Amino acid sequence: MSDEKGVNFNVFIYVYRGFSRKKLRSILTVCGLTISLVFLILVLSMARGFMLKTSGQLVADPGGEDDFTPPDPGGETGEATELDRDAQRTIIIWLAVTSVFSVLAATAIISNTVYLSVIERRREIGILKAVGLTNGQVARVFVIETLWLSVLSWLIALFAGTMLASNVFNSLYEKGTSPLFFSPAKAMPEILLLAFLVTVLLSTVSSILPALKAARMEPVEAMNPENS
Repeated sequence: MSDEKGVNFNVFIYVYRGFSRKKLRSILTVCGLTISLVFLILVLSMARGFMLKTSGQLVADPGGEDDFTPPDPGGETGEATELDRDAQRTIIIWLAVTSVFSVLAATAIISNTVYLSVIERRREIGILKAVGLTNGQVARVFVIETLWLSVLSWLIALFAGTMLASNVFNSLYEKGTSPLFFSPAKAMPEILLLAFLVTVLLSTVSSILPALKAARMEPVEAMNPENS
């Protein structure tokens, strides 16, 4: 990759070397992001399954009662069904709120990782800028590094979330062993795509400020040992 000054610089090789030197931090970051994304995928899959199940029941029976429930002359069964659905909706809402906090935690993890990387590589940044790299090239290093971590986390969460939703959650739902698993989990393609878009958006937003901080460093100031 080159700029108008003619400086050749391969961002991807530099990012890979950065991962190699900080393997433990990279692994911990990927683990934290993966857990947050798996939780998000499971909550969305459970909510989607609940919507499909509920809409299917409503189409089969406009009165809102289950086809397999004997008619109740007093209407008590219908009221109990509605109460159950309200309770299930409340559980899903609380899970959705929890998943939002999980996503915010993931954002904090990404931002903290990039900030630490910028601080620890001040001298490297100064050297890179001294040999002619532009602010845009320096910023691109940290943005690509963050995207790399995020996409890797999403790929792991893609398989883990899908396996949990299709095997564990649905198995518990079919067995009826816990009131928490009251609907099937549908890990549909649009849910996985949404998780991917959330991942890319989070990683980009979280890396902007640290990347700008790195890009605005002056070479002499960055290479000064007193500022390390």
